[in-house]
Amino acid sequence: MYNTTTTLAAALATQKLYTKVVYGSTTIGAEQVKKCVYSGSFGGADTVTIGGVTAAMVTLTLSGAHNLRDKTITVSVGADVSGAVQYVPLGTFVVATCKQVDDTTAVTAYDAAYYALGGTYTPTVSSGATVAAVLSDVATQCGLTLATLPAAASTTSVVGDLTGKTCRDMVGYLAALVGCNALIDRDGKLALRWFASSGQSYSPSDYYNAGLSIDGTSTLACIRAEVEKSTTDGDGNTLVNTDTYTAGGTGEGIAIQNPYMTQAILDTVWATIGRLEYTVGSCDIFHGLLTEPGDLVTITDKAGVAHTLAVMSLTMTIDGGCKTTLRATGESTTDAGAAMQGSLGGKVSQLVVDLAKMKQLIIEGPDGVTRLYGGRIDT
Repeated sequence: MYNTTTTLAAALATQKLYTKVVYGSTTIGAEQVKKCVYSGSFGGADTVTIGGVTAAMVTLTLSGAHNLRDKTITVSVGADVSGAVQYVPLGTFVVATCKQVDDTTAVTAYDAAYYALGGTYTPTVSSGATVAAVLSDVATQCGLTLATLPAAASTTSVVGDLTGKTCRDMVGYLAALVGCNALIDRDGKLALRWFASSGQSYSPSDYYNAGLSIDGTSTLACIRAEVEKSTTDGDGNTLVNTDTYTAGGTGEGIAIQNPYMTQAILDTVWATIGRLEYTVGSCDIFHGLLTEPGDLVTITDKAGVAHTLAVMSLTMTIDGGCKTTLRATGESTTDAGAAMQGSLGGKVSQLVVDLAKMKQLIIEGPDGVTRLYGGRIDT
């Protein structure tokens, strides 16, 4: 949940909303921002995962002609508080497409998880450095600022070859080592997060009629991590062996690949995040502007039963009011044409389910094998 004052939070939930777009010294005010759609996700997979790196996206419908292509924009939404409009940020984005039709401009933009992390990581730290130290090195090279990191980032060491990775690869690996996913927060900082209670509660008066869909519950029962290790035999041939580490019991779980994972680290991760219980489903909220990916929110159905929904993806449509769709899935928000690298390393392609929906990230590894990014396993 994005934190703001109680007064502004109440106004954002009940008052008319104003959206503004700022680039450089220019502000496009609410009178020209006709519609804003924000899409964010947590983990980049269609179920709960760790080590995911996902980009948030905004699409804007603006009145008038605006040349915003390749410009960095900040998008904020506000409400009137005691006669003055106060704002909260949606984030900082770089415009990928800007199309003008008659007197309207349509804009699509992505945050730094898309545009800043695609380069090759050149480490200035050595094997054995902490997650915090390596992540700081990556952030510096990408021109990013770090949000406050979990405590484990300062005590968990990264042992192995740090070269040959994209910055996005490395961020994903580092996030998994502390049981987190990575994203760019609304303040534009690189953050590592796991699901956390937001303190938000929604009742039937907060969501549309038939807007709540519940598809049972799920519990994180286990984690499996595969680590590929290369050796050379006496004839000079390179052999690739895979070590497999597991934590937890049996049932639905997370499957990842991570070259820096060890059994000890995985055990620590499991002790922190294991047995997460959450509701599978979706809900269409009348407001929900402060909800963020990774929030655990309480939704009470019409029978009075409370459900803990894990927000793996959300879409906010803002046009004077706000409709927020919360989903217990975490699909990627980057479009089908985005040339991205995932934390498994290798070429990324995307399966477009529907242009109006999030998209599921699929990884094709260097060996030509297609793998689900942060997939789910049954044991």
